[in-house]
Amino acid sequence: MPLFDAAEKNLAPWLRGDGQSYRGLNFVETTLPEPLINPSLLGPLLMAPETRTPVRINCQSMTTAQPSVRIISPHTIVRASRRFHVRAWDSLRKTFSDFSLARITASETALDEAGIPVDADNEWNEFVQIVLVPNPSLSPAQIKMVQQEYSMERGKLAIRTRRALAIYAMVEIGIIDVVRPPSANTSGKLLLPENANTLRKLVFGREL
Repeated sequence: MPLFDAAEKNLAPWLRGDGQSYRGLNFVETTLPEPLINPSLLGPLLMAPETRTPVRINCQSMTTAQPSVRIISPHTIVRASRRFHVRAWDSLRKTFSDFSLARITASETALDEAGIPVDADNEWNEFVQIVLVPNPSLSPAQIKMVQQEYSMERGKLAIRTRRALAIYAMVEIGIIDVVRPPSANTSGKLLLPENANTLRKLVFGREL
């Protein structure tokens, strides 16, 4: 009798022993610090989509020395690259942006402002594909192993993601430095994006 379902791709719960009486090898996970989020600031953000009311926040950007006040219309909380972000319309920059929850220091409902709905977020509503292939510089045996490891079909793995989240996906896959202009560094990579130029244009607005 098999110990687990061979069709199950996420074996982490089984390996941890979650809900299982079977114990074999020890299981250890690396523990990394998580950005601290003040839960008392989440109320206005979580209620905003339902009430269609913007939120006034104080936030600290890493590109400016001082905190700033923003009026935002949030629609989704995203966890990516080990951070929680809120996807929202930024009334100051007149665009949809991602705000790290850990860098928001104050929040309150902005009753005197008009909200912007998620339907207006084109990058959120558009889906793109990241098409991954093994690095052709690998040996034939290594390429075969990578194809098996990632359950590739016909030598490729297509990942469908929202355009707004594509940059996070590429960071986590480890191919962002292949796609980000002007770099195209493929050294040491197991996976490469077959459609790198398309992704470069979609995410960064230009090709090499």
